[in-house]
Amino acid sequence: MGEFDFDDQSTVIQLQDVLRLGADHVVRAAFEFRHNEVNTTPFEGGRISYDTPSFSGMWNWTISPTLAWTNAVRFDSLTLGRAGTAPAGYPFPNSAWTGNNLSQWGFNSGLVWKASGDDTVRLLVSRGIALPSLANLGSFIVITPDYNSTGNPDLRASAVMNYELDWDRQIDAIGAFLRTALFHQRTTDIISLSGGFVAGPPVYYTSANIGSSNATGGEISLRGAFLSSWHWGASYRFVSVTDRFIPAARNAVAFTDFEHVTPQHQIKGNLGWALGAWEADAAVYHQSATQGLIPTPIGGGLVPVHAYFNADARIGYRINDNLTLSVSGQNLLEARQIQTSGPAIERRVFVNLAATN
Repeated sequence: MGEFDFDDQSTVIQLQDVLRLGADHVVRAAFEFRHNEVNTTPFEGGRISYDTPSFSGMWNWTISPTLAWTNAVRFDSLTLGRAGTAPAGYPFPNSAWTGNNLSQWGFNSGLVWKASGDDTVRLLVSRGIALPSLANLGSFIVITPDYNSTGNPDLRASAVMNYELDWDRQIDAIGAFLRTALFHQRTTDIISLSGGFVAGPPVYYTSANIGSSNATGGEISLRGAFLSSWHWGASYRFVSVTDRFIPAARNAVAFTDFEHVTPQHQIKGNLGWALGAWEADAAVYHQSATQGLIPTPIGGGLVPVHAYFNADARIGYRINDNLTLSVSGQNLLEARQIQTSGPAIERRVFVNLAATN
């Protein structure tokens, strides 16, 4: 198959201007031009490129002392090109790239309301764009006696719509700060390095837009301090993910799976102390059971990752204004613990001497 050796070259030009219009309005206009090109690999002889002019603008409006609104928009127009040779039987001629255009709008809008001296509410809506990479678009060409794979010049850009409602509150009675958030996110035209198919001979497996994914959840966190020397924090996060993938990409076969590899529950807590030259911190964390991606003979696959609980800690002594000695440990509760589909995470202890100017 050969080794992958990407030689990516980029040229970027950026211009922007920021103007204040009166006391309540700030606007920004920007232009960016990007030229990217890369060789084909491991099969050599071709070069994939794109030119992307991008236009963006921002408007911040202070509506009142307690209400502000910020809006930003961006337009990208990616035009593809390909030059050079391709292997015999390659399913795409150079003309499949030439002039092929991807144009997309993205935006974000945020309304911030200072409801009281202790309460702040934020409403956020955004649309983000993920343009295909040059690898997705065809810079990899893998040829073996049993398997051929490449990118795809006909990919669409992936779009992410996000809706979020946040509430922050200062709780003076217990010296704490509360942050809550509810969100919903929808991603369409998800890009994967596999999932497509071009009939031969020879047969080629290609990059593809494999479907959509929805994520809905929330987070609540508290942080505070007490007795002048102590600080603490706690948070809980819940998220539910549902994928809608094409048959060729289900069950992680295309090495992409958000529904099964995202833990639904995450809990974190920390407690710290500092007095004079001494400081100490401890943190605990819990993650609910999930699954992890692994390679298989037919592509990707899933293996179970059990729920786990572990802790980190650190103690430090400031020798002088420029020198601090510390001892810290990670994953202290078990010598080895499975936290992903990769190798077990080992307990680690570090002794560190840090010097600053």
